[in-house]
Formats: sequence, structure tokens, C-alpha cells
Amino acid sequence: MPIDREDTTIRLRHARNIPEIFVLVKEAVQKLLGAEQAGLMLGLAELGIKSNGFVGAFYSPSSNIIVMNRTAMKRIRNSNSSIYNDYCFHILLHEYLHSIGFYDEAETRQLTYMVSRELFGEEHMATKLAIGYGDILGGTYANIQEEPRIGDIEFVTGLDRESANYIM
Repeated sequence: MPIDREDTTIRLRHARNIPEIFVLVKEAVQKLLGAEQAGLMLGLAELGIKSNGFVGAFYSPSSNIIVMNRTAMKRIRNSNSSIYNDYCFHILLHEYLHSIGFYDEAETRQLTYMVSRELFGEEHMATKLAIGYGDILGGTYANIQEEPRIGDIEFVTGLDRESANYIM
């Protein structure tokens, strides 16, 4: 079944929260790569931003958790809220690909781009983010110094509902 770019774009634009965006990620990877990973957890943590950039998220195979950088998420929402869902999709897709076994960064970046391009087309912001589109925080990092607060992870509930058989 072919991908309906317009429908997918509308669904991403109107997603109200991270779990709704994550559903799109899982569906895309299943359709385009025939792979899936169940039982993931998502945490949000203040990972900080430095003058030379930031880490958007990381995946920990030993705990099966994706941790997204809440500091960057807040900055993006405050500086350019129109791309917030696109950014979250991009980060979640990249880390989800790690969770299904793509550990090589170059390969994961290429797959992230390929999936985004197939879903949304070349001109969509999620695709542009996959090729490293400019400074998404709007301006230089030179004056940004937000240090991480180690240990503060907030878990997002309802992320992988279809594979959970317990209440968190």
C-alpha cells in the first residue's frame, strides 16, 4: 500500500503529543522497512545545550529507553513552534531506528532521511532536519549555555500502548 503523504503530513501537523507522533514513527518504519520494536519507554531530561550544539536524544539498548533532550524541545517550541512536531518526529525516528538494531550513526542518519523523504517529500521540514537543515534553534549557539541536570528524567506515559500489558 503506497504512503499517502498528504494524510501523513496532516497527522503529524495535528499530533497533540509525543505518543501520537511516535505512532507515526512506528507505522512508517513498519511500512517502509518491515521492522518494529515493542516495549520502548520514553524519558525527557534536561540534557542542556552548549555553544557548539546539543544532543537531541539518545537510545539505551540496555534499558530499552529513548531519552529526549527537554532543553532543546523547549527552545524549539519557544523559538519556532511550527516545526516542533517535525523535530520530535525526526528525533524519535532516528532513535527508534537505533532500537530496531541500526547502531551505526551514518546508516541511521541515511535511513532517517530515506524514511522522512518517502513519508513527507523532499521539502518537508522533517526531511530537511534529517539532512542537517541549518540552525533549528533560530540563531547562533554562541550565547546558549544550559547545563544538564543529571538524574531528572520524566517518563512519558502511553508511548507504546499496543505492546504494553501493564499500567505504568
